[in-house]
Amino acid sequence: MSNFHETAQLWLSTPLPAGSSSDDLDEVHADLALIDTWVAGSVLPMLQSGRWPPATPDVVAALDELSTEIERLRTQDGDENGLANQYLAYACFLRRVYGIFLARTDDGMNE
Repeated sequence: MSNFHETAQLWLSTPLPAGSSSDDLDEVHADLALIDTWVAGSVLPMLQSGRWPPATPDVVAALDELSTEIERLRTQDGDENGLANQYLAYACFLRRVYGIFLARTDDGMNE
């Protein structure tokens, strides 16, 4: 199994972290879920049929912005740091999956 396939399968078996009772963190959770769908819209066609459809939104930039927001919230609300850490870890995982996807050529020969 390729690095792409292994990483994508691990991502598929990793649940999105739970939502939050904190409004600010729950907004971050919603953004994380949205970006997860963008990644799915690219990665799943590659897994299923070898098609290489990069997402129209700039996934990497969105993950950069989201990570910055999570870092900001981590310094403000100590009670929710555990959940913020989970969000940040999942965002990093999405960046890894999408980065490996982008590194592939449309013929799937690049790992």
